[in-house]
Amino acid sequence: MTMTLRLGTFSNPVLLEVARQIGALDDAGLDVEARPVPSSPAQFRDLRNGELDAVLTNPDNLIAYRYIPQNPLGELLDVVAVAAIDRGLGLTLCAAPGIAAPSAGMRLGVDAASSGFALLAYGLLAERSLAVDSLAIETLGSTPRRARALVEGECDVTMLNAGHELIAIDRGCTALGTADDLGPYLGTVLARLAGAPSEPVLRLAAVLLATAAGIVAGELDGEVRSASERILGLSAPLADGHLAVLRDPRRGLVPEGIVDDESMETVLDLRERYLPDPAVSTARAHWREMLAGA
Repeated sequence: MTMTLRLGTFSNPVLLEVARQIGALDDAGLDVEARPVPSSPAQFRDLRNGELDAVLTNPDNLIAYRYIPQNPLGELLDVVAVAAIDRGLGLTLCAAPGIAAPSAGMRLGVDAASSGFALLAYGLLAERSLAVDSLAIETLGSTPRRARALVEGECDVTMLNAGHELIAIDRGCTALGTADDLGPYLGTVLARLAGAPSEPVLRLAAVLLATAAGIVAGELDGEVRSASERILGLSAPLADGHLAVLRDPRRGLVPEGIVDDESMETVLDLRERYLPDPAVSTARAHWREMLAGA
């Protein structure tokens, strides 16, 4: 029997499209409906309300909504990570055309000011001697929205990934730094609510990790290129660039699915540095409990 799964995503995941293209979802008895979300608060609100069965999200969001009472929803959710998916997919701090270096007063476009990608941007800008309080923070929502805003001059700098960083750079934007400048990092995990049905999400995790292993091994290059061109609108050269990112062990897919200690330390250090809260210490001591099966 086919199981339907509603999956909240920030942008079109090439990994999921490749899994669909090679028949892996059908073989697993899954009908996955990828639902784009406008922001991380909206993603977790929909997960809480039962409008989503699972999400592809930044692990900092799991820390925020599981451990930090002052999160955007103002309540704690029993969210669990099923598998690590990627290390950011080329997660890059990009500046608008004509901006060669960061400076005070810049407009930083973020999903939400307290989101993981925003904290990463603060860290990368601090590495370039720019304090958070010298920036104008613009809440712009999901990655595709921020990519458009950057190219169209609605913000001066933002974090982009998953092919959008390649499009922005191709259109004259400048790469100022990448996530791995700050240490090992996880960009995306597959997550669900602890009390929700687990079987379809576990099936999806198995499919995504097996597909990731095939991509990393160089067995699905053609499928990745065609999916990147079709769902992200990448040119052939940019599709090749995205393929290289997916296969990069520092920036790309995590076929083992392991949420590793070193990457979570980076995530927690950024939150503790820029959003200090006693609950971060609780999260640091207990985050492994949010791993499904822990």
